[in-house]
Amino acid sequence: MSYILDTDIGVDPDDIIALDLCLRNNLPLLAVTTCFRNTLTKAKIAKIFLNSHRHQVPVHYGKNSPRAGLDWTLKLGFPETLGELDGNETLEVYPGATDFILNASKKEKITLLCIGPLTTIAECIRQDKNFASRVKAAYIMGGVFDRKALGMPWPENNFGSDPDAARTVLGAKMKSYLLPADITWKVLIGPDKIKAIIERDKSKLISIEINRWREFHKIKMLKMHDPLTVAAAIDPGLCHFEYQRFDLNDTGEIILKADGKLEAEVCTGFEKRFFEML
Repeated sequence: MSYILDTDIGVDPDDIIALDLCLRNNLPLLAVTTCFRNTLTKAKIAKIFLNSHRHQVPVHYGKNSPRAGLDWTLKLGFPETLGELDGNETLEVYPGATDFILNASKKEKITLLCIGPLTTIAECIRQDKNFASRVKAAYIMGGVFDRKALGMPWPENNFGSDPDAARTVLGAKMKSYLLPADITWKVLIGPDKIKAIIERDKSKLISIEINRWREFHKIKMLKMHDPLTVAAAIDPGLCHFEYQRFDLNDTGEIILKADGKLEAEVCTGFEKRFFEML
């Protein structure tokens, strides 16, 4: 079984920590694909990280514009480009994320690790009506059931940035495991764990992203949304899931409905051994 990591790496540092988790667990990655916005820059970030850790995994970038982009990270004013990429124009990254994923699914059953807006995966479904049946499973970080209860001041980014794509994917009858912000918002690591993660990174990109993120938000702790999603695929018994039907509004909030048009196995909790994996 092979995996494809679809990511919007380069903003919140949990994406690059999730990629690190894949590599340290020798997950058989067919490719890393980048999604949503500034996808070429995001692909270069992924490739620099992979090269620094001596992993020859291809990186393909997707389309820049979502079908319905609400651009929450831009509204927050957080930068998405890294000046550290200057001089890396010759990195071998490729366009055609959608085509790569579609072709890979025709050769073998794949597992998707979806830790960004679902723009690229939705495009696969729209282009090929049989795509969903060829996917073994999709582990998806996104959405929120009760934003107010979490004290979340803005919409959940992955579903809120492209809700139309989220509806397409979760309505496609694909075996999906959903890790909503209601769970991942509470998955926090502190300074000691952060220091350990930074010290083992040969690329120094994790340090750059963590420091920018913490300085911008004035925080000491980090939320591990995407690493938990990847870990759920690595260790099937790590997270507890419950089948649910629901609908999705235009800000990425999930509305439970017995006759909802969307469906997934939804994470309701996880084992604390997750923190030992980081």
